Amino acid sequence: MKKLFYLFLLLSHTIFSQQIPFKITGTYEDGLIKKVNVHRNPTFTIDTIIISKNKFVLTGKLDYPMHIEIGFNDFQGARGVYTDGKTINVIYKNKPNLIDSKVIQVSPVSVSGNPITIDDHKIWGLISQKFKDSFSFEDKAKIMNLIEKHTEKYPNSLSNLSLIANIMDIASTDEINALMEKIPIENQDKDLGPWIKQSLIKRSLIGKVIKNYSFPDTNGIEKPIIDTTKQYTFIMFWDAACGPCRIFNRKMNDIIKTIDLDKVAIIGVSLDSNKLTWEKAIKEDKVTWTQLNIKEGFDSEIIKTLNFNALPYDLLVDKNLVIRANGYTKSFEILSKIN
Repeated sequence: MKKLFYLFLLLSHTIFSQQIPFKITGTYEDGLIKKVNVHRNPTFTIDTIIISKNKFVLTGKLDYPMHIEIGFNDFQGARGVYTDGKTINVIYKNKPNLIDSKVIQVSPVSVSGNPITIDDHKIWGLISQKFKDSFSFEDKAKIMNLIEKHTEKYPNSLSNLSLIANIMDIASTDEINALMEKIPIENQDKDLGPWIKQSLIKRSLIGKVIKNYSFPDTNGIEKPIIDTTKQYTFIMFWDAACGPCRIFNRKMNDIIKTIDLDKVAIIGVSLDSNKLTWEKAIKEDKVTWTQLNIKEGFDSEIIKTLNFNALPYDLLVDKNLVIRANGYTKSFEILSKIN
């Protein structure tokens, strides 16, 4: 998925402490272990890996507390387990990828040993559901409540920043700011804190006027992205390779029936560079609303103006070209109140 950041992999951090010894004991329930793959966590060292049939012990040193993602044999890992130096016990199983069920990944299904890791694992299980068709605003509210309690229970844990970073696509600026206020000031610039702050700055578009760009539809006819004859235009940026985008396309087939289309125009804007791929996705998702295409993708002027780098991304604009809401989920929450 283009530029969609799976932030739980934690690729970039600021080193701020001496190395912390850690230990993970694990069981792989779906086969014999031929090799253990530790994915995309470049800032720690592994001292020993002891493998016996379907059990292993992983020990090493961390530069700072972080999520460790593990896979076995030829399978990739999915979702890491948070460790801050305490011993944790993990049971792993093969599970389909939530976006593409044909892709099998190794996932932690049970965690014990460290209270922070246990609570973090439970919340991650709920966050991962955002990629499913059944994900609702009630699910989001539950996640927000659990993360708030997590920050209160473990105020100094860097796991809070990881959790907050991974709900940036479903939470509003006000909601993120409220959670960040619960993080001690000395921790706000550690780990993913700077990324969260920068992302919030990028969101500060509310109330600004946007240029009414035009792009080709499926017939090659140039059309404006904002319909100024309607009170509002709801714009959905997506592409065919974006799993959550495709899920939302399918949800929109039902949602659009509840929207007053005399007030609101619905516009889909694809960033696909391949027209056939774009058209195939439209057909598969049974999309009926206006679809435009920006073949330049993230290099286009409008994307640079809006300053986002992940999909899906939504925009709610009024007939005066003033941005009323932006960001996945938040725009639709406001749209649902218009009716």
